[in-house]
Amino acid sequence: MKNLISTIKELKEIGITFDEYNLKECIHRYQTRQRSRELLDISKKINLDLSSDIVKVSIAAVVINYDDIVESGSLEMELIKTMSLRDSIFVKTIKKSNEFNELLYLVGDAVDRRTHKK
Repeated sequence: MKNLISTIKELKEIGITFDEYNLKECIHRYQTRQRSRELLDISKKINLDLSSDIVKVSIAAVVINYDDIVESGSLEMELIKTMSLRDSIFVKTIKKSNEFNELLYLVGDAVDRRTHKK
């Protein structure tokens, strides 16, 4: 990620301009995808059932809080702890997040129509 940011700074220094909002959105989407992949790998390593909604909700919740968790503890432990949170309002809220939707694309549970052209 640091390489990406330094490359952007270098491009700005030579006069290339970017739509700042679009750039921030693209970087956020990239980070979300990378973090989701990392947590999917951890989930596979500890043999979690990726077809389970609670596993996907837990992964998305950890992705949303990734920075705080990385600073204070283990992603694997936090993922396991988050799986015990089964309150319906928590699950419904996470399922409405962009991070959960991105995760569905990564695991193949959603049809990607975002780039479909007629």
